[in-house]
Amino acid sequence: WKGHKFPFSLSVDPDAEPGTRLPDCTLALRDAEGTVHRRGTCSVTVGLPAPTLSLPASGVPLSALPETSGTAYPGAQITVRDAQEDEVCATTAAPNGTWSCVPGRALPAGAGRLQATATLNGVSAMSEQIDIVVTGSARDEHDTVSDGGGGRL
Repeated sequence: WKGHKFPFSLSVDPDAEPGTRLPDCTLALRDAEGTVHRRGTCSVTVGLPAPTLSLPASGVPLSALPETSGTAYPGAQITVRDAQEDEVCATTAAPNGTWSCVPGRALPAGAGRLQATATLNGVSAMSEQIDIVVTGSARDEHDTVSDGGGGRL
């Protein structure tokens, strides 16, 4: 039995709060005939479901300040990071699980990646990474007013 890995499943109340420790669980290692070979105790920390990153859509050309949005466990802190692990934006998931944020700084032009991380009660989960292509600049994000002579105000 030593040095082997054994798959197992654990049922947790669907209303269990992520990050909660569930103490006093018991384990029993049984062979194919059901004979118990080892017993033990354990503690389990309830995990956090992975957030989704639904906007921007992967591969669609973006401006330098694209809105990012998705879903996550209600109340989770969401941080969107780029391929260099730099924070792009952060927010908190609403009671219905939706979230959105806009970068505080312009994303560099060219190909890149984004990924959302949800954190609640010391437990974290990450979304799938999405590939992005930034084609706009921060200057394109701001409305400009012409002064009538071809300049911008």
